[in-house]
Amino acid sequence: MKIKDLLGLDSELLVKWMRDSGVVHLGLDGCSITLGVPPAATPIEPSRFEDEEIKLACGHPLWMANDEGLCIEGCLNKPPQE
Repeated sequence: MKIKDLLGLDSELLVKWMRDSGVVHLGLDGCSITLGVPPAATPIEPSRFEDEEIKLACGHPLWMANDEGLCIEGCLNKPPQE
């Protein structure tokens, strides 16, 4: 592909290629495209899962426990040491 062929691409493909390649600014034949920083993802609504608020003795959330109640990170059932 030649540089001049880039302007013939569909705009969605061109922007995806620029983001994937790390290209922030592209200018050619009087046409210029500058990409801004994409907005950070923010949650639309808060979580409604009860187990996200409950913590294990090690400090990890309850959902990180296996069937026996042990932390999947391998933590001992003791409070974290400071």
